[in-house]
Amino acid sequence: MRWFAALLAVLVPLIGCGGGNLRFADLWLTPDQQGRLAFERGDYETGADRFEDPLWKGVACYAGQNWDCAIDQFARLDTAEGYFNLGNAYAHSESYELAVEAYEQNFGTGAVEELFGDNFNTAYAALSPEAKANPTVVAQLMNSLTMG
Repeated sequence: MRWFAALLAVLVPLIGCGGGNLRFADLWLTPDQQGRLAFERGDYETGADRFEDPLWKGVACYAGQNWDCAIDQFARLDTAEGYFNLGNAYAHSESYELAVEAYEQNFGTGAVEELFGDNFNTAYAALSPEAKANPTVVAQLMNSLTMG
């Protein structure tokens, strides 16, 4: 029983120091594991704070509708998935021109064809210059393809 008291004497101060540099979870879980647990609980803000991996951090920001954070994280990725998610985050933040650029970057990598088929490229190319300049039209197009 003494060993238990000694263990508590060491661990109890660690449990209460969440604001410091060391948290109890730090002893057992990596930051990404802590982020995953928070994310699975629906605590996207904490998940984003804990994740170190930019893809997962971006996903947590996106799930929490923190578009600026999601954009910052997805912009760090040079992958098809990163560009696709970046385009979606830009679209949600109503930065449609940047969304189109991200999607077009993805077309260059050949990945969006798998995700959208040729639908976005075809539909966007068919828009008149006036429609391309209308954020509502571009938003409707993006929503129909990303949500449908």
